[in-house]
Amino acid sequence: MNREKIFKDIVNQHECAMRLFKDGYSFDTKQHDILFYIETSLRKYQAEQLADQNRVVALNKKMDKRQILIEGLISQLEISKSVTELDIGYDRE
Repeated sequence: MNREKIFKDIVNQHECAMRLFKDGYSFDTKQHDILFYIETSLRKYQAEQLADQNRVVALNKKMDKRQILIEGLISQLEISKSVTELDIGYDRE
């Protein structure tokens, strides 16, 4: 969002509150409500973002460990395929 739209939206919230509560409107109260909503929303989404980042880090570690196992098994498979009877000294005589 651009700054002008955000500013207009916040001013509009104040104007709406002023129209609805002509006598009881308080800029400070409405401003506090707006700030509270934005701050709590920000904390919520930041916490969710951090939790997702932590899950990604954990998954990356798990994938790295699995990749090491996969590479080890591929090496074992390649070596196993190259083994012949002569390598183990097996003699059919």
